[in-house]
Amino acid sequence: MQPKLTIIVPVYNTEKYLKKCLDSLVNQTLRDIEILCINDGSKDNSHIILNEYADKDPRIKIFNKANGGLSSARNMGIDNAKGQFVTFLDSDDYVEHNAYELALSRFANDGVDLVHFSTNLVMEDSDCERYNEDYFQHKFCGIVKLTSYVAQFLDVCAWNKIYKLSIIKYYHIRFPVGKLYEDNPFFWSYALVSDFAYFMPEKLHNYLSRKNSIMNLTLKLSKSKVNELNHELDRLLCFEELLTFIFKWDLFYKVALTLEKHFERVFWDEIAHSSHKNIEKVLEKTTNIINKFSFISLFPRNRFFKALSRKKYYKIKYIEYITKKQSLFGLYHSSSYTTLCLLGIKIRKKKSKNKIEKVSSKEINDKLNNLYSELSKLHQMVVSSFSKQKKETFLSNKNELTFFNQMNLNEFKYYFENLSIAVNLTDNFDKSNAVFSFENQNVSEIMKIAMEKDKLFYYIFTGFISNILPPYSSAMPAFCSPLSFVVDSKGYFNDGNVATDLEELLNTESISESQLTRSKNIINKIVKEKISKFNNFENQFSFFKEKDKKNILVVQSEHEIYKEHCKVNYSFEDMLSEAICNNPNSNIVIKLSSKCCEKQLKRYKSILANLEDNLTIKYLEHNCMNPFDLLNQMDEVYVHNDMLGFEALMCGKSVHVYGIPFYAGWGLTVDKISLPRRQRKLSIEELFYISYILYCNYVNPETKTICEVEEVIDYLLKIKNIYH
Repeated sequence: MQPKLTIIVPVYNTEKYLKKCLDSLVNQTLRDIEILCINDGSKDNSHIILNEYADKDPRIKIFNKANGGLSSARNMGIDNAKGQFVTFLDSDDYVEHNAYELALSRFANDGVDLVHFSTNLVMEDSDCERYNEDYFQHKFCGIVKLTSYVAQFLDVCAWNKIYKLSIIKYYHIRFPVGKLYEDNPFFWSYALVSDFAYFMPEKLHNYLSRKNSIMNLTLKLSKSKVNELNHELDRLLCFEELLTFIFKWDLFYKVALTLEKHFERVFWDEIAHSSHKNIEKVLEKTTNIINKFSFISLFPRNRFFKALSRKKYYKIKYIEYITKKQSLFGLYHSSSYTTLCLLGIKIRKKKSKNKIEKVSSKEINDKLNNLYSELSKLHQMVVSSFSKQKKETFLSNKNELTFFNQMNLNEFKYYFENLSIAVNLTDNFDKSNAVFSFENQNVSEIMKIAMEKDKLFYYIFTGFISNILPPYSSAMPAFCSPLSFVVDSKGYFNDGNVATDLEELLNTESISESQLTRSKNIINKIVKEKISKFNNFENQFSFFKEKDKKNILVVQSEHEIYKEHCKVNYSFEDMLSEAICNNPNSNIVIKLSSKCCEKQLKRYKSILANLEDNLTIKYLEHNCMNPFDLLNQMDEVYVHNDMLGFEALMCGKSVHVYGIPFYAGWGLTVDKISLPRRQRKLSIEELFYISYILYCNYVNPETKTICEVEEVIDYLLKIKNIYH
């Protein structure tokens, strides 16, 4: 009868630790196992211990072989395994008594191809190299789709995971023999052909860190440039094995947007740990890999790959290496030097540094996002402190508030003048009892004044139906006709880092049947009449749908808000990569924001053009197409924190959320990031009623009075009829 689990134990000179290892296996609560012990030419008494245990327990099978290394031993175990599942255990480690019973139970979840449990580090003595425990800490929990983006956050160790033997054998996944870092290609190969992984927080595996273990020697080697074990190219060689697997099984579409960075990390890691005399070997091997797998055609805009492919190593910053052939004659320009070579003689002139260093748009965006994140933390700290002292909410005080008018609101001014929402705006600070920050302008300064003067403080933002764009596409004035606004005492309603007033309403407010009916009717009207946040009645319709394919919309947000203190956040490119991985043979429509520069767009097009045998990829660039016309052509939508995600929910679409917008975390979306404060499961009607009707305030531009959302919709339809 087929055993449930095969445990493969490579053994080499571990007599001191072997009994503890085997005891942890034979005493497992899961009895339906086979234990394959691969004696890899041990010269100590390991074979005696193995025979002793095999005589007592028929589940233990011994295979003796000449010493060939860890990979060859594991591969022999795979070749002889008969279990439904397979795992690995080094013979100096041990597992908890219930490890495999607990882990195997997670395969009961549909689509799970890998179970990954946590590791406990055990130090034999103080002389051992200490691993960074964070490396073994899970960044995910529960069931997670295995994509190339997710895989890069995981440890690649073979022994804290359980695999399906059928997948390993079908794809002939093996460990590269005679190399260090052998776990890398094995794990990545398995991950790329798997569906979901289940991450367990329980520490079921005990890893013993000792002086002479292979992992300890590897760690020592990685910290030095002395190639003690003569493995100076192993990182690149293992990466080459992975590339061979990727192209053999036509998996490039899964790594198209992550492979560049992955390769560059491997390259620089190899460079960092190579002695100076081996730099040329590393460069030549890298050139060989780039040309072997046609990286220039796959990534035609990558200058780094071009320099390596053409052996123009002198153009690579921090290397600036000139080959022996090039040193015979030539003039070479690098980022730091101009070098004249004549018959092996090199004359170098250092270049003067530019006073203004060129910074890429991505670096600028990253810095701005980091700055925004830090400011958000500061704001929230101040708001939390301030809110504890001031429990009043805007709605309960709306007839008593007089706002200090600290900025010129232009057309927004009538939000507050002579309306019940707030009695007055005043230019006299002392006569006001509240101040506000409009659209996050001067928040820190205004909040500081409010605290010093004991004033109430509120954020004010444009609402969910905010303005009408004129019937021309050449200009998009900031606010042609504001129609709604929201007021929040905590922060920006679409920032999940903040426990906003909207989130509190969504967590607590109960909705009656009549209110749900009203909500449903308004949603139907919005979808039917195509009323969005931004309304341009000269709609530029484009046809993106492919009839015989699944149609996927991927939306780039103008501003991505990342979750604070989160181990894994997703950028637009990460989201796009996962959308492609999750939907092979689909029609991918990429809606780009105005922040997408021409250089970035060309990069996407040049890389993704290689996928067109499997996918149809279309781009929506700065188009004034009505979002509902676009959504009606789509099956699924991928968003970060864009309002288009909420509009997609109103259309009944499946929405995958990679950010922390107000509409995520209520059971309506497929969320990549957990939002534990959001405890309730809401219907789309409940979510709409609380956010659009209770939370948001509407203004009729004609009467300049507060009104209901239905009145604003009717006003928009009247404008639409005028333009048509």
